[in-house]
Amino acid sequence: MKENFKGFGEVRVEVAGIPYCLECFPRIRAGKRLNKLVWTFSIIFGIPIGILLIMAAMTNQNTSFVMCGLLIALGWAAGYGLAWLFIKLPARVLLKKRIIEPVDAWLIKEEKKDKREGISVVLSIPNKQYAQKFALANGVQMP
Repeated sequence: MKENFKGFGEVRVEVAGIPYCLECFPRIRAGKRLNKLVWTFSIIFGIPIGILLIMAAMTNQNTSFVMCGLLIALGWAAGYGLAWLFIKLPARVLLKKRIIEPVDAWLIKEEKKDKREGISVVLSIPNKQYAQKFALANGVQMP
């Protein structure tokens, strides 16, 4: 990962070595592919829904450009909801032994307790069993 932060410049962090076992790795890849599919279909469904909402709103002459942008965003959100409901939810229910949500990581800039600015790496591990094993391996107590 890399990101530019004002005052720090470009920060580059490698989050390599998240230890997936041979059994979990294909399930993680399937989860990533499922997420890409949902995002793709959310755009495919969302843009036409947004355009339809704009066309419906254009019957009112007071519709502004900002309103059109909000309607496109609303259409995309509706498209994402439909893709999640009709693609991701059934896949997760029917293929729950074959799909695991992938680990996600990102960088955030924050003020530390001693009032200095710093950058933290945040890991999100949606699989509870995997998160517990990862926490145990790193000496962290989970609530």
